[in-house]
Amino acid sequence: MDALTSPLAPVRGTSADAVCTVALRIAEAGCDAVAADRVMERAARELRLERQAAGGRLVVLVLGKAARGALDGLGRALDGKIHSSFALGGTRYPAPDQADVCALGDHPLPAGNSTRAVRSLREFVSAQALTSRDTVVVAVTGGATAMLSETAAPLLPGDLAELSRLLLRSGLDVTTVNAVRRACAPLLAGGLLDLLSPARCIGLVLTDNVQVGFRGVGSGPTFATELDLLFVRHVVTTQVPEGGLRARLLAAVDGGASRRGFGVRHHNHEVGGPGLALSAMIDEARALGLAVESLGAAVQGDVELVARTFAGRLDTLGSRATAVLGCGEVTVAVRGQGRGGRCQELALRVAQLSPRGRGFAFVAAATDGVDNLPGVSGAWVTHETKSRAAARGLDIPALLRDNDSHRAHRLLGQVLTGPAGISNTCDVYVGITTNPHG
Repeated sequence: MDALTSPLAPVRGTSADAVCTVALRIAEAGCDAVAADRVMERAARELRLERQAAGGRLVVLVLGKAARGALDGLGRALDGKIHSSFALGGTRYPAPDQADVCALGDHPLPAGNSTRAVRSLREFVSAQALTSRDTVVVAVTGGATAMLSETAAPLLPGDLAELSRLLLRSGLDVTTVNAVRRACAPLLAGGLLDLLSPARCIGLVLTDNVQVGFRGVGSGPTFATELDLLFVRHVVTTQVPEGGLRARLLAAVDGGASRRGFGVRHHNHEVGGPGLALSAMIDEARALGLAVESLGAAVQGDVELVARTFAGRLDTLGSRATAVLGCGEVTVAVRGQGRGGRCQELALRVAQLSPRGRGFAFVAAATDGVDNLPGVSGAWVTHETKSRAAARGLDIPALLRDNDSHRAHRLLGQVLTGPAGISNTCDVYVGITTNPHG
């Protein structure tokens, strides 16, 4: 498996024992199964998109972290059939060069790049002069919420970034965070459908949201939506300090449309998601001769609680070598000043809670190739991590209190890296136990 198809690769110069190598192989199988180019190409062929677009022009939009992979796959399936294409990637998730028009939005905090990217998208759509005979295929991948969030009156530059910063640091789940963000951004939650009218829209969605499924990816730009503005007002009022920012946000919510995309012809299809990644990991683990215990494709909740769940299962399994597998997205309430990410913190917490007298390895990796920090996709730990940390003078509990998991993994050579833009489905979690060792 080469670096272009696998978001996981151990940092150069590090090594893991055999059980860690097995865990990495299983995690890579999950990531490979949901590579955007693969799932988009398969969906385009199965849906026979070139036939559905017969009689008009076929325009392609690819949006989000995995825009590059999405256009690669659609390009292979629709070779010579695409009239024009627009790609929206992020500053850390580059758009594909082969698109007719490329734009880079911001992620995870929307700012000036996103506003300019949306302006470019509007100009592209306007230039197409779409008619009712045309079909627009929109590939939506995670991260599109921030990238499609433009700043418009009454909001000021920096308002959406500050809103996102407050909500992301609050510990609220991503669905609640995006419910507020989409109410403040006109193209989200069905707004893109209104922009593409009168053309027909076919949405191909690579699911990354384990809570509400494919409707929540990128805040649903291709789904007709009625916004719950009362709920949005409640979140803004309770999470944003009183002052000018709160007042402008409430004004933007009250002044926006509560119904978006209704009356526009559209169909959406889920092309992949956490379940597909988990299924591939289960198959790989069994092929390697391991027993399998699955925690499901919707692992979520506070990072400490999830770490206790994994560590507890690793500690109580029988003598047979077993893989404990899951996909999802944990929540980290940031209270410290350190550097890290969801996967890095989860892995370090599992190491801290690691079972005694048993060999194990645990891998946590982001399928989008970025675990908060550029160039870092996650981390791995083994039963030796605590002793190795102690030998280096590292205080794991103190590092966790400061949300400084990256420091430990970097010094211990436990960082995972991988290219961005290949996929974006969820985080993958793999725990492997060996026979008890003394």
